[in-house]
Amino acid sequence: MEHSLTISVEDRSPEFADFLEGRRLQYQVFKSSRRWVYRTGWLPEPVSEAAALFVQRTFLPDMLLEHLDTQYGEEPDEDRLEVFHENLAVFERPDFTRGTQALLRPTLEERGTLSIEGWMRFRGRRTFQAIVAELARAGLRALRLRRAFEQFRELRREPVRELVIEGAGPRLVVKDASGVERYREYLAGFLDPRLELGREDLALSLLHALQPERVELVDVDPDFRRKVEAWLRDRRFTFRSEAARAPEPEDARGE
Repeated sequence: MEHSLTISVEDRSPEFADFLEGRRLQYQVFKSSRRWVYRTGWLPEPVSEAAALFVQRTFLPDMLLEHLDTQYGEEPDEDRLEVFHENLAVFERPDFTRGTQALLRPTLEERGTLSIEGWMRFRGRRTFQAIVAELARAGLRALRLRRAFEQFRELRREPVRELVIEGAGPRLVVKDASGVERYREYLAGFLDPRLELGREDLALSLLHALQPERVELVDVDPDFRRKVEAWLRDRRFTFRSEAARAPEPEDARGE
């Protein structure tokens, strides 16, 4: 092929042929012990489009998973997987493909040859890592906001017999009687961060909305305990503290 364009791929290379064929590009392939080399005609635009699709569908999903695991390892597995699956669609968008293509094409035109892994390592990885990081942040925020809204909508839909409020400040959590953490995103303030309400204020709002029959407080702040006790005092609910874990007598109602 006169005025040929050579692209080398070190691993996962058989997939690259699919993208070249998808752009209806003729190519020759050579395989060495360490890499696959594809030689096409001098067509930077369609070749860079094929390379962009290959990078997005082969490298970026791996980078997204890596970023979620390293930066958001404290998040539950199902949350990180949901963000991963929701963001895969972004890598298929034509506008995103064109952006990747614009990053790749100058190297193709300058040198007439391109190592995909080499380009990612020295020119592309920082750019794409920033994109992947932004996708992760936006995905987690959207997930938390949606869950906070769903939790808010369900506050008065189901009766709640018992709640356990445990911890103080940013460590405060609310659990149901079986010990399962509930209203996580609501308590984190994702419903409206502009209000800047603390977790304890939001926990009190849960008590007002849910009207539980029984409340147990474990390792809470003394000021918060007094607020809950004041709220419970005028109501016909059962109040338990961590110092009273034994079964309560039938007349232990209110304060």
